[in-house]
Amino acid sequence: MVSGKLTAGLRNRLKILRENRGLKILSVLLALTLFLLSRQQNIEVRLNDVPIQFQGLPPGHEIIDDGEQRVSVRLFGPEDLVRRLNSNQITVVAQLQHKDPGQRVVQLHPEDVVRPPRVKVTQIFPPNIRLQIERTIERTIPIKPRIVGQLAAALEVYQAQVVPSQIQLEGPESPLKDLVDVWTETTDLTGQTTSFSKLVDVETLHPSIRIKTREQIRLSVTIGEQRTNRIFFGVPGRWPVL
Repeated sequence: MVSGKLTAGLRNRLKILRENRGLKILSVLLALTLFLLSRQQNIEVRLNDVPIQFQGLPPGHEIIDDGEQRVSVRLFGPEDLVRRLNSNQITVVAQLQHKDPGQRVVQLHPEDVVRPPRVKVTQIFPPNIRLQIERTIERTIPIKPRIVGQLAAALEVYQAQVVPSQIQLEGPESPLKDLVDVWTETTDLTGQTTSFSKLVDVETLHPSIRIKTREQIRLSVTIGEQRTNRIFFGVPGRWPVL
């Protein structure tokens, strides 16, 4: 009886081992992988061209920047993990709370870096950046047509008209406050013989200036025969009788 029970128990254990064999093998392999990863060597890697993300900029203000700000970040962590990282997987968050308009310095700290778990930031270079923060303003500016080139012989431009004649712009205060007018993109009249009308865009001199006007801009050029001035002598005149 006892021998029969032992034999049945052994059979049950063997049956359990045979069932879901694939899952059991996968579990063993996963456990082995995690074990090996936990014993990996930690190394230090430097990533260049890491982008900066700005947070906390006061409402009604913006950053004047000639290009995207980037820094270098030195990371420490498991070899297989840090070697697979690239600069687009890491972000440095620059905090701009309570920053007034003007030339400002922003400190960058290791805790400001968004990175994967188990990776430590040991250095950011440079450790701070300079920014020009300005108020955002709006202005309505006149539009002027820019035309070049030589018309066909004996012709001249009677009128070059832009509709609408003004455009609403938005942007940082310093490049926008002293702006007098904006010009349309260049239209070449070389060889033109008749009047015409076409849609055009305007050129803003600073990349931070945005166009708020939604209406399309139309340039109309009136062309006719060349006019001349002539002076006539000896023309009789008559004075009105009072």
